[in-house]
Amino acid sequence: SLVVTTATGRGINVIDFLALDQKSVTMENIAKFFKREDSSWRSIQQIIIDKDFVEWRVLDKAFPDAKVLLCQFHVLTYWRKICKRDKLSMKVTKRDTMESAFAKRIN
Repeated sequence: SLVVTTATGRGINVIDFLALDQKSVTMENIAKFFKREDSSWRSIQQIIIDKDFVEWRVLDKAFPDAKVLLCQFHVLTYWRKICKRDKLSMKVTKRDTMESAFAKRIN
């Protein structure tokens, strides 16, 4: 789904799609379809995505005036996963401190 956020912070679904894969050519075709069907696409200022870097490259190219950002939830989830790795041997208190500091930086 592509969801837009209004000035009041309300999210509105603008297109639903079902993709067979997440290859760049598929994502490019979805972006082209959206741009063809919605002439207001030029007013998009920001795009928030999960951690899919193929999607990031496609959207960055398709919407050159918009800023592509990573979803804070996905960033924090990934950070927690990294901090729990055995090779870091990080104690829980240290991990919590690091997570708190990281969360403050991305807010």
